Amino acid sequence: MTAQEFFSAYQKGTRQFKEMDFEYLPGFSGVDLSDVVIEDSWFNVDCRGSKFRNAKFIRCNIKEIDLREADLTGAEMTECLVECAQFKGAIVENFRFYKNYYYGLTLEQKDLQALMGREK
Repeated sequence: MTAQEFFSAYQKGTRQFKEMDFEYLPGFSGVDLSDVVIEDSWFNVDCRGSKFRNAKFIRCNIKEIDLREADLTGAEMTECLVECAQFKGAIVENFRFYKNYYYGLTLEQKDLQALMGREK
């Protein structure tokens, strides 16, 4: 699936996406992807300022995703690789962060604030 196909499917109402391979593609910053479910995918893109309200990232490699200033209200991230992910300034109200992997460690909800503070 290409990024264009992804956005087209999302606009037509599809919310569940699996096995995508999106790395360093433009067009993901400042967009509304609320309620999207991304599973078993490589999703390493610049999503600065995007809305991911009630979204789910499940078993994804998102270790270079840029979520600075993104709205993650009510979203969930589970069993994802999050090394080098950027969260600075993200809205994380009711954001669920479970069993995510960071340089050999497994991170849980209690670790999210520390991860956010590590950014430069």
